[in-house]
This record gives sequence, C-alpha cells and structure tokens, in this order.
Amino acid sequence: MNFDKRLSFFLVLSFVACTIVGTLTHEFGHYLMLKLVGLDGVIRYQSTQLLIPKGQILTAKKDYLTTLGGPLQTMLTGTIGFILLALNYKKIKLSNNLSLLQWSFIFLTLFWLRQLANLFVLVMEYFIKGKFSRSGDEYILNAYLKLPFLSINITTAIIGSIILSIVFFKFIPKNKRMTFIISGLIGGILGFILWMYILGPILLP
Repeated sequence: MNFDKRLSFFLVLSFVACTIVGTLTHEFGHYLMLKLVGLDGVIRYQSTQLLIPKGQILTAKKDYLTTLGGPLQTMLTGTIGFILLALNYKKIKLSNNLSLLQWSFIFLTLFWLRQLANLFVLVMEYFIKGKFSRSGDEYILNAYLKLPFLSINITTAIIGSIILSIVFFKFIPKNKRMTFIISGLIGGILGFILWMYILGPILLP
C-alpha cells in the first residue's frame, strides 16, 4: 500500500481547515444573500440566524433567496476550483507530485463534497428513523420551486460525484490516492468534531 506519511500530515491538516472554512463560507453565503435582499442575520457556528429589521417581512421569495445563498456559494466555490484544475491539467499530468497551489485547487473543488454528504446523511437517516428529514437548505428550495422531493439533493449529488470522480482519477497521482482517502476520512472527522463540538460553540455560539 502506497502511504505517504509526510503528505498525509499536510492533507489531514488541510481537511480539518477546509471542514471549518467550508462551514463558515457556506453560512456566509446565507448571510450575504440576507444583506442583498434587505434583511440581516448573525452567523453562528453551524447556522445563520435571521434578524428581520423593524418594518420588514420575510416573504417566500426572500426566504428562497437567502436559503439559496449557502448552497450556491458552496457549489460555486467547488466549480471555480474545478475550472482552475482543468486549466492546469497539462502541468499536473507532467508531474508526479502536486504543488501547493495545485493541492489548493483540489481542496476548492472538494466543496462539492457537501452535496454528496447531505444526500448520504438523508439516506442514512431514513434507514435509521424510517423517514426523510424535512429540513435543510435543499428541502426548502425544493418546496419553493415545487420540485419532486429530493430532486435538488439527488441532482447536485450526481453532479458532485462526477466532478469529484474526475478529480480523483485524473488529477490526483495514482500513488497518492490511498494517502488522500485515508487522510480525508481522518481530517474530515477531526474537523467536524473540532468545529461542531469544541471550537464552534465557543467562538460563534
């Protein structure tokens, strides 16, 4: 098994950082859209709390737009990362080692992981509780647009799967893939625990 301990250390730290940054930038997407529609809010460690100014009301359209802000930011960031990777394809294929800049493009693209993770959690919840969750950004967007249940979850998860499969098999060197997978699992779990249960509630309660 090809396992690069030095690279793994870097990757684990990167996954921890990106888990935290990804959560915050997603919430900032909600916050920015709130501002654009004339509302206000406060970013918490795992959500954005709506603050409606006096005299303002939360219409269905404003609720849709503010909800859209989070997923839109996440997927847009992932798409930008993928485009940057594509523009550097020839350079990456000529090298067996990715540069720091090239790794940063990969981690930007990994923002698409959120869409896969959301669908996975929904499915697991169904098997455990016997029903799907009726909350979350994608559920609200589905309801507003009157789309079939889970259609946005499934569609974006498929798009994310395609993009991330291309990244994994075309951009990550074959001898680094096992290191990448193991480091991703460790770093992602550590980052989630660190932010959701330790740092987040203290820094942004």
